[in-house]
Amino acid sequence: RHRETSGGGSHHPLRVVQVSSGREHESHLNQGVLDAAKKGEPSPHEYADSKRALLLWTSVRAQSLAFKGNVFVHAANPGRVDTRLGLYWIPFWLWGLS
Repeated sequence: RHRETSGGGSHHPLRVVQVSSGREHESHLNQGVLDAAKKGEPSPHEYADSKRALLLWTSVRAQSLAFKGNVFVHAANPGRVDTRLGLYWIPFWLWGLS
């Protein structure tokens, strides 16, 4: 349901934004990975696979909502962000350059 403004009947569009990642391209997401996940088995590319799954979900939502009006679905990759998340896969000497 669309949000209504306090001034009356005008509607603001709904916006869904999924934060993507550059590591999504490392995903090996396929039916075997999904079946293993159902069993609780870890994947060596869990982060990338989860980002790929979210992008696929975002794409499906965008397509299904495209013609319903006033609903916008987007995925955005903010690029490299200075957090401790990359501390373990970015060489130490590159931190000064990021």
